[in-house]
Amino acid sequence: MRFNGVDIPGIFSVWNNVSLYDTDPKWDWGLRQIKEKGAGADKCVACGACEAACPQHLNIIESLQQAWKELNG
Repeated sequence: MRFNGVDIPGIFSVWNNVSLYDTDPKWDWGLRQIKEKGAGADKCVACGACEAACPQHLNIIESLQQAWKELNG
């Protein structure tokens, strides 16, 4: 699901893979694709629409900011 063009599932998927496999995010193909599409968390405006739509009631805004910070080191 995308809100404001941010690829939320893609970013979380990359973050999970980098954490699980202890890889360097700069070599991650998925992260490169997200950046090339302009779908990074830097586009997030913290409107809360994603959190309102989340069936798991996750704190997406905070987690997304943390993921993007870690992935872009």
